[in-house]
Amino acid sequence: MAKTEPIVGKLGLGGQGRRRRKRGPKLRLLKSCPRAKAKIKLAMGHFKDEEMHSGSKKGPIVKNRKQAVAIALNQAKNIAKNLKRKSSYLVA
Repeated sequence: MAKTEPIVGKLGLGGQGRRRRKRGPKLRLLKSCPRAKAKIKLAMGHFKDEEMHSGSKKGPIVKNRKQAVAIALNQAKNIAKNLKRKSSYLVA
């Protein structure tokens, strides 16, 4: 039998599989900000009550939990970003 190269080697994956992303400073910022935590909790409550919409209020209701988590983290990120901007403005 002739020895053949594995297909994985040709694709450049090297047999290591999928690499995980490291958690960046943004997620740490969201965990430390109490208003961001509250926003995540509120948004996931809206998802549970089937009141969360994708896009605007007229958009379809979110039924996927992963999509709801992504929307909640995005809203919390915007709150944390605005708080950081305001606090740095007051300090300077």
